[in-house]
Amino acid sequence: MRSLILGGLGAHLLDSVGLPIRIAEAMEAPSPDRLTDPLQRLFRGFAEQNRSDLEALAACMRGSRQILSRDEIARIACPCRGCRNPG
Repeated sequence: MRSLILGGLGAHLLDSVGLPIRIAEAMEAPSPDRLTDPLQRLFRGFAEQNRSDLEALAACMRGSRQILSRDEIARIACPCRGCRNPG
């Protein structure tokens, strides 16, 4: 790999163990109509709008529940492009 683009590396991956597990549960729900949590409905709606693989998204969310420190992210040696949140 010569370069890298990171997308969606949000605060949840730095400050906790990733997105709340209820987001994975939203991807696994048989129907979005069964979701009552606004955050679940938001993520599920976005995923469906983009025709994402819901099962794969849920698996990724469940499999990536680890904390990344700022030092670990800073050690990425591959050239990387992306936006930086000034906040």
